[in-house]
Amino acid sequence: QVNPRPNVLIQALGKDSICKGSTLELLGANARTYIWRSSVTGPTIIDSVSVVTVAPVLTTTYSVTGTDINGCTNDANIQVYVYPLPTPSISASHHPICPGDTSILTAINAPHCKFSWFIKGSTLALAADTNRLVVYPTDTTSYVLQATDSSTGCIGYDTLMFIVYPKPVVDSILGYVSVCPGQTGLSYTVDPVRAGSSYLWKVKGGAKDLN
Repeated sequence: QVNPRPNVLIQALGKDSICKGSTLELLGANARTYIWRSSVTGPTIIDSVSVVTVAPVLTTTYSVTGTDINGCTNDANIQVYVYPLPTPSISASHHPICPGDTSILTAINAPHCKFSWFIKGSTLALAADTNRLVVYPTDTTSYVLQATDSSTGCIGYDTLMFIVYPKPVVDSILGYVSVCPGQTGLSYTVDPVRAGSSYLWKVKGGAKDLN
């Protein structure tokens, strides 16, 4: 008696294409035991189970050899397509800035993508379906750009820590508090004098700056 070979089948539980970094389950059918192989890794993945979880980093062909109760074998193959993730970048028109200033963030290096903007740690989108975002943070803030490929649905991210310099603080001005009309040569200083700072003096209500 010649026993027929089993009609071994292999299928993906879901789509046969994934985004890089994702996993996929493969199902073998119509056999008692299974030996799985990958066109990339070559050696056996796992033996004697009908379902395996794979995480290829590039498009890969998986093969399964199924053995039935009579010891007869047959093979089946499936190709799993792996799509790359978008690699967006955030460009800022001004960065860092001072409190009260604004900057325009622009998404670059991610063609054919839809964009959403977030503050890091928040799931509430600041804006969607736009590659630009006008920001005016008062403190250093991390902005997250999410890029979704319109064809594959794969998602990539970029994060920009947007630095906001603190406003300089003048605690006090030291000098004369009362003078006579026409008196000159009066000296005033700020306290404390902070390294790296420059100062512009004005007379309250005056039209000109003082040197």
